[in-house]
Amino acid sequence: MGLSVSKLCRFYETPFSPGPTYCPRVGKRQRPCLVAAVPSVVDRSREVHVALRKARKHRSGGWAPVGLLAVTAGCLTAVGCGPEFEACTETRTCAPASEGGGGAGGEPAAQADSGASGASEVEEGCGTGTTSCDEECVDVAVSVDHCGACGVACDASATCRSGSCVACPKGQLGCDGTCVDPGSDTTFCGAAERCTGEDRGLACNAQDVCQAGVCVSDSAALQSLTLAPATLSPKFDSERLQYTASFPFYTQHLTLAAVAASPAATVSASGTLLSADGIVLTPTPEEELQSLQVDVTAQSGTERSYELALERAPLTKTYVKPFNTRAGFHFGSSVAIDGDTVVVGAPDEDGYATGVDGDDTVGGTTGAASGAAYVLVRGSSGKWARQAYLKADHVFAGAGFGASVAVSGDTIAVGAPRLRNESGDPAGAVFIFAREGSSWAQQAVLKGRAENGWFGSVALSGEQLVASAPRSGFVQYEGGALFSYTRRGVAWEMDAKHPNPPSSDLSNYTWFGYRLGFSGDRVVASGEQLSTVFVLLRSGGTWAVEQPISLPGGALSKANVALDGDTLALSAPGVVHVFTRAGSEWIKQASLSPFDADAADGFGSSLALEGDLLVVGSGCADCRGAFSTFVRAGETWKDGAFVPTAQVEAGDAHGAAVAVSGTSIVVGAPGEDSSARGVNQSAGNNASADSGAAYIYE
Repeated sequence: MGLSVSKLCRFYETPFSPGPTYCPRVGKRQRPCLVAAVPSVVDRSREVHVALRKARKHRSGGWAPVGLLAVTAGCLTAVGCGPEFEACTETRTCAPASEGGGGAGGEPAAQADSGASGASEVEEGCGTGTTSCDEECVDVAVSVDHCGACGVACDASATCRSGSCVACPKGQLGCDGTCVDPGSDTTFCGAAERCTGEDRGLACNAQDVCQAGVCVSDSAALQSLTLAPATLSPKFDSERLQYTASFPFYTQHLTLAAVAASPAATVSASGTLLSADGIVLTPTPEEELQSLQVDVTAQSGTERSYELALERAPLTKTYVKPFNTRAGFHFGSSVAIDGDTVVVGAPDEDGYATGVDGDDTVGGTTGAASGAAYVLVRGSSGKWARQAYLKADHVFAGAGFGASVAVSGDTIAVGAPRLRNESGDPAGAVFIFAREGSSWAQQAVLKGRAENGWFGSVALSGEQLVASAPRSGFVQYEGGALFSYTRRGVAWEMDAKHPNPPSSDLSNYTWFGYRLGFSGDRVVASGEQLSTVFVLLRSGGTWAVEQPISLPGGALSKANVALDGDTLALSAPGVVHVFTRAGSEWIKQASLSPFDADAADGFGSSLALEGDLLVVGSGCADCRGAFSTFVRAGETWKDGAFVPTAQVEAGDAHGAAVAVSGTSIVVGAPGEDSSARGVNQSAGNNASADSGAAYIYE
């Protein structure tokens, strides 16, 4: 039979995917706007009929008495349209039918498939294997309300199997032809009474179990596991339970953070429940932790343990001396490191050599304090070896070449702040060297532009260089100034604008540029006689003061500085202050004091910063010296390691200069007196006073 067109709800189709689709529920009740789309196969026809008959039940609410059965794009489609049809607009638009035919806008009405049953069959009949009972198509083989025939209901404690009521064991219910325990069955968790409609319970998720009729998580897996600053090996995987956690030699605190895959699970370590911030462990060398177990308990009670074997990387030390050691070199007055390249400056070296790898065995008064820089590289074996010996292109006594050094990739900048100009004044200069393969060559010489400027403190980042002339009169008489350069090709060009504060912020003899740091588009600089440290920001080729930083009592005069990204460290007598940037404002995050009495002398005489690791040198001129590390965990800085060394003696000034890259720390000791030469040679005697040394700690 055909469908009565006048009773149909017309609709305009939009593309849709096969599969049952229902409108949102109102409380426990299905909305009276219903669309069902199922593949046009016989064994799914029951779903279409059920959908149609559900739609018919809402006739009293203004519904059309039947839905539409049609074949569209290979799918059987059942549609019911009612007073809330607007809820269906995401998939199609419904509109009232006009009597006798076409839909709105002249569209033809959808017709029933010629092979479909007639209207009475759609209303009264059901598909194969189902029977119409109370206007619903049911499978009387398993229906507890219509078991074997319409109206034959099984008891609440029975199920329907093959059309016959079968009693279930005590405590179980019949659900879809099966006796289940509603307290533990994950398909009918919490089912009640006749296991129909709202009493069918819940189907638990794949990671859940049913306990006392409630779906609870059975997942005892971790979603993430970190032990900063340790590295896990192998890489964390929630299904892998055993790891090795290796951490740097300077580590004094480990921060454990573990997040369970299920929010309902609990995580603990060493009997302590973990919060969102984790817990802090202290693996001191004196009482070293060997292992750590992280326990996860699921909501269901299931447990899983992750085991971490802890390994502190052994402290290795490379002892570096000049290859031409002589008294008074002050080798180690400046140090720099980037990856596998280390540069050490000796501003009072007296060799006659010039350029790269000249004869470094001869020296004398003509070359006194001309200075040199030494380049070392780490090979594939992990050992450090000499790569280059750098000198100015002419011997200039007293130039102080190597007083400041910087390295970035294959570029090295060396300052010679006392190099005299044609007029005999110490204007200073900066020498740039570039590496190709394993060979270094001088690329540029940048000369100071003001008399007595002492141009030559350097900071280098990629193609950008900032150099200071702390006694320059460019802004104020000996007020100091900074100059910026950019490499274009192989040429270094002075920028049109320079990172200097307004002249009103400087005065005579402030010696701005005494220390400087450079990271990204920011420069920080202090003054020898200036109580304010300036952070300057470059934007569009122009430099401007982002923030002046001062502390009570002029504590930042002669401040050493270190800058890395959004973190800034400034030294004051006996303390190091750490600032972090929020927008354009620098806010103090911590004030760090020496945590070992032997580090108090000269604490903050040098600074190096990379990421969450801060290295503080204690390298006063008349002390043994040392260096300390501090590690940031979250927003908190924690004591790291205090590293003196048995080899260091009084007056070595160990820590007068420091640099860091990754887990490698370079420390200068310009007052060291050994007559040794080269890398890792015996210290021998102290016959070369103040020849200097450098140490690479890893």
